[in-house]
Amino acid sequence: MDQPESGSGDTLNADFQTDFELDTTSGNLLKIRNEDDVNREKITARRINNTLFSCLLKTVQYGTWDHLPAALLIFDFHFGYRDACRDRFTGAAIEIEFQETKNSQSDAPDPRNKKNDPEVKLLAPVRVLGNPSKEKHVSKWFLEGNLTYQIPLGPQAGVTPHKEQKISSERQRRMWINGDPDSDDYHGHHNRVVWMTGENKVEETGILHNFPAAIVIVLPSDPKHCVKAKVVVTPHVAFSVNLIRLFPKRDDPIFLDRTTPKGPQYEFGKDFSDSDYPWGKIIKIPTEYEVRLTYIMKRLRRVLIFSRTPYTHKQGVQMFPSTTSCFRALS
Repeated sequence: MDQPESGSGDTLNADFQTDFELDTTSGNLLKIRNEDDVNREKITARRINNTLFSCLLKTVQYGTWDHLPAALLIFDFHFGYRDACRDRFTGAAIEIEFQETKNSQSDAPDPRNKKNDPEVKLLAPVRVLGNPSKEKHVSKWFLEGNLTYQIPLGPQAGVTPHKEQKISSERQRRMWINGDPDSDDYHGHHNRVVWMTGENKVEETGILHNFPAAIVIVLPSDPKHCVKAKVVVTPHVAFSVNLIRLFPKRDDPIFLDRTTPKGPQYEFGKDFSDSDYPWGKIIKIPTEYEVRLTYIMKRLRRVLIFSRTPYTHKQGVQMFPSTTSCFRALS
């Protein structure tokens, strides 16, 4: 699987801007303050020249996961850039971390108990794969050897035969998004989600401009503290000399008070862990992609596949010609 790279390609004869100075008044180094907001919609955003990214909180829905108090959060990530240009986004890392908190100022409880931090139970998407592009590789190898023979009544002569062999191979490259749960060494459960995305290295047209994401967390239980969520987006560009791009933007965490909903509510009253919860209606990848939505629950040992137009079936897994998007529930 391809991985995001911070730079690639020939930079000669490229259009670029030499903005080396860090302008502390431009707003690029400022951060978004929470100011007692609950369910703040604009989580993070940055614009530099012809590129911008943002993360918005679209839905906060409180309910249950396997009868435990839980919350469904739906985010919208946007990456704006000019396609196939030198300052396009070639990849990005997105990290969302959940912790218990006392108030909207993100003050930590005293005493601090990391075992009481929210636990990630479901994340989506787990994987998105774009349309494949073939990348051809041609390798050459040579065979040389010396052959000598005696000309009658004459000196010895040497001949060097030469043979060239070409071997060609093809690999498929795709635009991709991978999502995984994560935590540090101090947590016995996952309280963090990380998405990584990268462009199709053959097409070199950048990453997906927009994609939604969903997380279900189980809320702190003892004591029943509120929750803060810290979001850090670190994009990578094909070529840039702007030093601000080297530093991730660290805005204030968002504050969840355990009671105030936000945005559209889905299947209100239904447990988020139910096997028939309509995740396919909640998270939609853009229509130019054919999507496979897979919801996995190890506890129930069931796999539900929401799909359209599968072209093959192998070992119980349906495959699709362009894009897959999987939901993962954690046991």
